[in-house]
Amino acid sequence: MRKLILIGIVFFSLSWLFLLPFFVKPYTFVGLILLASGWITTFFTFKNFSSKKIRIKKIYVITLPLLIPPLILISFPYNIGVIFLVIAMLVYFLFPSKSVKYPLFLTSIISGYILILQTTFLPFYQHISARFHDFSAMSPLVSFLSTIMGIKNTFFDKTVYVFTSLDIYPFTVTSGKLGIFPFLLILIGIASLVPFIQTKKRFVKTFLFLSIGGVFYLILRYIFLMALFIATDKLEIFWDPFVTSLTFIPFSFLSLKMFSLNHLSIPSIFESNVTQKKLVFISVALVFVFIFSMVGTFSYQDPGVKKSGMILIDEVHSGWENTTKKMDKEWYGTISTYNYYCWASWLDKYYKVFVNTNSSLKIDLLKQYDILILKCPTTAYSDEEINAVKQFVEEGGGLYLIGDHTNVFGMNYYLNQVAKEFGITFNYDATYDSVTLMHTTYTPQHYCSHPIVQFVPKFSFLTSCTLNAPLNAEDVIVGYGLLSEPGTYSTNYFFRRMFYAPDAESGVFLQTVALKYGKGRVVAFTDSTVFSNFAIFMDGYPNFTLGTMEYLNRENLFSYLNVVFGVVAIAAATLSLYLLRKENRFKILLVFIVVGVFSFSIAAPVFTALNEFYYPLPQPHTDFPRICFVQGYSDFNIEPQPAISSPQYSKQFGTFFIWTQRVGYVPSVEETLRDAVDKGDVVVIINPVKTFSLEDKKLVSRYLEKGGNLILMDSIINQDSTSNQLLGFLYGDTFKLQVMKDMHTLEVGNSTGEQGHLIAGPYLAIVGSGFTYSVLNDDNYTAVAVKDYGEGRVIVVVDSYSFSNAMMGGSFTVPDKTQRAIYETEYYILENLVGGKSYTPLNIS
Repeated sequence: MRKLILIGIVFFSLSWLFLLPFFVKPYTFVGLILLASGWITTFFTFKNFSSKKIRIKKIYVITLPLLIPPLILISFPYNIGVIFLVIAMLVYFLFPSKSVKYPLFLTSIISGYILILQTTFLPFYQHISARFHDFSAMSPLVSFLSTIMGIKNTFFDKTVYVFTSLDIYPFTVTSGKLGIFPFLLILIGIASLVPFIQTKKRFVKTFLFLSIGGVFYLILRYIFLMALFIATDKLEIFWDPFVTSLTFIPFSFLSLKMFSLNHLSIPSIFESNVTQKKLVFISVALVFVFIFSMVGTFSYQDPGVKKSGMILIDEVHSGWENTTKKMDKEWYGTISTYNYYCWASWLDKYYKVFVNTNSSLKIDLLKQYDILILKCPTTAYSDEEINAVKQFVEEGGGLYLIGDHTNVFGMNYYLNQVAKEFGITFNYDATYDSVTLMHTTYTPQHYCSHPIVQFVPKFSFLTSCTLNAPLNAEDVIVGYGLLSEPGTYSTNYFFRRMFYAPDAESGVFLQTVALKYGKGRVVAFTDSTVFSNFAIFMDGYPNFTLGTMEYLNRENLFSYLNVVFGVVAIAAATLSLYLLRKENRFKILLVFIVVGVFSFSIAAPVFTALNEFYYPLPQPHTDFPRICFVQGYSDFNIEPQPAISSPQYSKQFGTFFIWTQRVGYVPSVEETLRDAVDKGDVVVIINPVKTFSLEDKKLVSRYLEKGGNLILMDSIINQDSTSNQLLGFLYGDTFKLQVMKDMHTLEVGNSTGEQGHLIAGPYLAIVGSGFTYSVLNDDNYTAVAVKDYGEGRVIVVVDSYSFSNAMMGGSFTVPDKTQRAIYETEYYILENLVGGKSYTPLNIS
């Protein structure tokens, strides 16, 4: 029965495949079932231990209240082990019957202990696995064994090419396809039993045989999956958690066969008190210092010496995402929005931005600036320029490298000329969600996020590449559940036509890294598209940009403190072991685990708070007009993907949003009305469908009285409109929207300028009196009405459908006559009807 704990370990190990997003989005319910199965299996290991056989001293229980902070502060599923330990504490205090208490207590304690050790492994796996996917050293052996098993293949340049009557399949050997993640988790779980084995020498010897044999098992498993892929043409079998779990069943039986656990004596750990209590308490304090310092080693960020914020954007080497031509009211088409003008001009309000259009990157030039941005290069850098950039960083400069997917236009090749000097490589691939093949979204963790992303709520990639980076590079964004597809030179933009080729890889990948080098810093980013005019003010891109600049605009000062934290951690652990050299350390093993988890729950918020204090988002030195679109009440979609035109996009208002930038506004989407009025000179509500709370009505009233502007857009299509709730609160019956059921004639045009007529009805009309200004159509129906309120004004627009992508087109549209008229109407509203301050136009030097 004692061997059943090995099955429990396998269940616990496989549960992480379903609970974490490393390979696919979590199947939490299945993960919980596996956890429960692991607990039940472990219970049968201990159910025959009676109260006469074990006596649990209170010293092993009184420390468990320390688990309450980590239970609250550590997020699920990383707190699973803590949950099991808390369950053990409750069992100990609540169950009176020892015959029931002790087996339940032991099961929960051991389950929590195993899961906490596995949890401790997870950040190290993420850090290393995101950098090292290539296991091509095993490719010759895979090829040889495949041949023996009757699979016709050849091995060339790290790839195993399998021949069938229909096709040739390129198989790469990678960590994800081999199943390294669950394999290591199982080994960690089994190794956690070492303290409880009396015949340790034999156990360790068996463990080593299992580890070596496991490597061959992984190879045979991979060959089986290769054959399964050829038969099914389904690439997801390499990372699907259900398939992975099934293919590790034979490995589970192998471990059962190899290990003998007759000398498993877990209960003996709890039978006696420690003999040197003072030394134990000192050692426990050292454990706290050890874990606290370890967190500091990886999480502390040197605040550095802040510089003046002089930014140089290099255009000499870049033929893509230009910053020099303004996106205005006259220039339309793809290139007008697929450039960095708005990004650069907005940055100029926080820092001082200069553009290099005619000079090589010599050190004399670079010394005049604090941050150098190399974005989307399409020509090579000379050796002199590469050396100058390296010297610039060594002497305290900040270097921002911006690449993109698949080596499009050769930009990653040229970036790597510089990046390799710092140990960084932009790969020639493209990333997708491993299940949907759609764009991916990164959500920063609550604690210990890098300063660059600590104020980013989420970050939607528009197809990135991946990075290779040294172990000392800082993980800024590690993408989960990604599919990495190699690029090709045979198509436009270097995307492959076929997604599901077996040389793709899934798992965790680096999408942004940072590095301290000499006195300076480097940031490498992998998706240039997100800073284009059509996306820059959506999603988390603005905060990411400001976080990046704040990080780069520092000269290193205390970067050695990370090493100091590491030395303190090692010293504390070593001293703790020395003090307990005469004590049976296994007797207080769980006390150490509890204190360690408690220490982590204190350290993580502390270092997070320090980073937020030292790296706040900057404030602009020059004011600019902000227009905020309220998502919470509105029924619209504004997304960072390039806006497109279609009748089905009547709820898409991306083009209207982006076009505010053509007249100098900086737009944003805010979830709450409170955030919008706090930030915006203009607040926009489109097609409201949610009941306005009294608090928010009063909030709008105060906002308007102090000089704010509200644009309220609605449509006859919006059957659940709540516009009149807000207008009625502000104006009573003197300003409202009303459905008109009569028929009227609308003048319409097409792309050739030909005019036609359309009989329309019913329609939405603006009715009331005392308008400050109104815009009438040809039938004298009010389409736009303006009415003052205090120092501010309300602008009501009907019909909002006219300003949707269905009518305005996409962000790459060259407008026809009708669309141009709609554009001019938007500009007129924003430039002539909105009241308020006078602002410095967006511009760059």
